Amino acid sequence: MTEMIKAGPLLAAATATEPTPKRALADALLPMVSFIVVNYNYGRFLRQCIDTIFSQTYPAIECILVDNKSTDESAAIIADLKLSYPQLQVIYEQSNLGQSAACLDGYRKSRGPYVVFVDADDYYFNTFAETHVLVHLSLRHATGFTSSDMTQVVDGAVVLGTTFQARGRAAARQFLEVALNTPRHFPEAAAGGFHFSADVKDLPLKAISTSAVEWVWAPTSGTMYRRDALAMFIDAPQFPTLRSATDAFFNFAINAFVGSVLIERPLGAYRIHGGNTFTRHPSLNNIRGYESESDMAPRAAKAALDHVLNNFDVFDRQMMGPWQLFRAISCLDGKTKSRGWQGFHSLRVAVARLRWLLKRRTREN
Repeated sequence: MTEMIKAGPLLAAATATEPTPKRALADALLPMVSFIVVNYNYGRFLRQCIDTIFSQTYPAIECILVDNKSTDESAAIIADLKLSYPQLQVIYEQSNLGQSAACLDGYRKSRGPYVVFVDADDYYFNTFAETHVLVHLSLRHATGFTSSDMTQVVDGAVVLGTTFQARGRAAARQFLEVALNTPRHFPEAAAGGFHFSADVKDLPLKAISTSAVEWVWAPTSGTMYRRDALAMFIDAPQFPTLRSATDAFFNFAINAFVGSVLIERPLGAYRIHGGNTFTRHPSLNNIRGYESESDMAPRAAKAALDHVLNNFDVFDRQMMGPWQLFRAISCLDGKTKSRGWQGFHSLRVAVARLRWLLKRRTREN
C-alpha cells in the first residue's frame, strides 16, 4: 500500500507515528517518501544519518530503521533517537540478515510511493527528497528510479564532490537527454502550496539507456525508487539471500525494463571509513578506488534474471510489447556474462524467446 500525505487540517491531526510536515500546505496531496535505513554496527554514524533525514525540506516523509542485530553502541543511539523523533519506526532483527533481507523487511513496513534505501553510514543534504520528487513529477517518461550524485567524505571532511566519476567509464551512448513535462518548476498549486526550491530546468539531468550494463549510478543511499518499479522484483526468491549488492539487483533490473535518470548534483554524502563493503579510498583519476566488481553485480543481475524467466508470462503481460521484454532480458543476460556467468542463462533466454514466438504464432492462427 502506498501513502499520500493529505495537506491541510488532516496534517495537524497526524499521530506521533506519522510524518508531520514542517510547513502549512493547502488542500492537496504530496507523495510520501519512505526512507529505509539499514544499520549494522554503524552506531557512531547513525545520529547524523537520521538527523539529516528528519531535516529534509520536503514535508511528506517517513523513516524506518532496520537494525541488523548490531553489537556496538547502536541500541543506545537508537533509544536516544526515539526520544528525539517519536515518529521513527524501528525494526530489530534477531540476527544479521544482510543488507537485502533487511531492506525487504523495511519495505514491507513502508507506505510511500517513493522509497529510498539508506546505508546508515551515509547522510543527506536537506533538499535530497524534494529534488528527487520534483524530477519524478516532471519526467515525461516515467522511469523506475532517480540517482543523485554524492560527495565523498573521509574523517568528516569532504574530499571529493562526486561519486559518478568513480564508477567506471560508461559508453556515451548510455546517456540520453531527459524529456520534461514541466519546462519550469513544478506548479505550486499541484503541490499544495509547497514550493520546490529548485527549478527543474536548471537541474543537470541525464537519462540512462535501458541497454546499460555498466554501473553509472550513485551508491545505494543516492537513489529514490518508484514503489511500482520495486514491486516488479522485490519478491524474487533469491533477493533476500544477497547480503550486499542490493542496489545492483534493483538498478540493473529496473533500468533494463523502464530506465532511470541521473541527477548530476550532490544531494548527500558517501562516507569512506575503512569498513565499506565496496570502496577502499576516495577516487583518483585512472586509479581504482574500489575493489574490482568480482561477482557481486553479476550475481545480483543473475538473481533478477532468474526471477524474470521464472515469471515470464507475468512480465509478458505487463510489457507494452514483446521486444521491450526481450531487450530487457538480453540486457540482464549480458550483465550476468560480464564475470563469466555464461551458458546456462543464454540457453534460458533462447528458450524464452522461442516460447514467445510459438505463443505469438498460436495467437495468429
